[in-house]
Amino acid sequence: MTMITNQAGSPCAECRYDYAPLDHPEIIAAVTSLADKHRQVLASVPRWELSQRSNPATWSPLEYSCHVRDVLRIQRERVMAAQAQDRPEFEPMRRDERAIEERYNEQDPLAVAVDITTAAGLLADELTALDEQGWQRVGIYPWPAPQTRSVEWVTRWTAHELAHHLFDIHRLVGWPSPALTAAIGPPREFGGYDARQAALFAAAWHPAWTGNQPRRLAAFYTQDTFFSDPQIPEGVHGRDALTEYLTWLLAWYPDWVWTQTSSTPMQNGFVNYWRADIPVGDAKIKLTGACLVKLRDGLIARNQVFFDRIPLRDAVRALRGELSPPRA
Repeated sequence: MTMITNQAGSPCAECRYDYAPLDHPEIIAAVTSLADKHRQVLASVPRWELSQRSNPATWSPLEYSCHVRDVLRIQRERVMAAQAQDRPEFEPMRRDERAIEERYNEQDPLAVAVDITTAAGLLADELTALDEQGWQRVGIYPWPAPQTRSVEWVTRWTAHELAHHLFDIHRLVGWPSPALTAAIGPPREFGGYDARQAALFAAAWHPAWTGNQPRRLAAFYTQDTFFSDPQIPEGVHGRDALTEYLTWLLAWYPDWVWTQTSSTPMQNGFVNYWRADIPVGDAKIKLTGACLVKLRDGLIARNQVFFDRIPLRDAVRALRGELSPPRA
């Protein structure tokens, strides 16, 4: 599985979820709302897709969902133990062993969805009943190394676990969907999308640029979309024209990988700063750039991409021994 390694930093460097400022009512609200977003994924994504692994070392979306359910259950047990005992030592979750022993990937997604909702409700009820002293009760948290942690910290971290694994799941599913739109939510900062929202959308969208799947990538765009980049500064209008362009483009660069590095809110969207790793023969070109992303109903209505294409152009020319590569 992919582990969450950023225990100290908030916002999280990867999913951008800012959990440290959450107050007690916000923690409770986050647990229930994020659990519902997990439920929506399980209810809307086909069973075969939920159980697919991208590689042997990474959990499937269904395995992540089972983990989320068990996190909610175990964190509730830890909260209760901290109320009943002085500095209890919380038992390790044994996440990887548990996934194998309980056959996470063979479980029924709809049953897991119900379990997540139930577990989140029980944890929320437990937290609602706490007074201030209850939130400050402590126990020995086992991961990544044993350390004294308050109930307040444990439950903030729980909210981050739910947000981060929602990010993981949408990155693996890699398709636009009502569940993704609901997880992102409406524009917030300056009428645009904040860092967490932009990171979540990019987590699903960027993988579609890899693997020469133009129709999968085009599905992230509206029917009347506008797209431009340095190759076609005049742009193309409409999903059909974009699909035609992407069919050519992705065939030339099937193995490139795009990664968001940061974002800035803008009206009805965000500025997406990115890094691209592009194999060209035996070399790998690293590009950085930015693009304007305007969303409408969860899809990209306008996407303008900006970067210096000279390094890529020169690498392709050198590889092909041509004066100029086709449209590169």
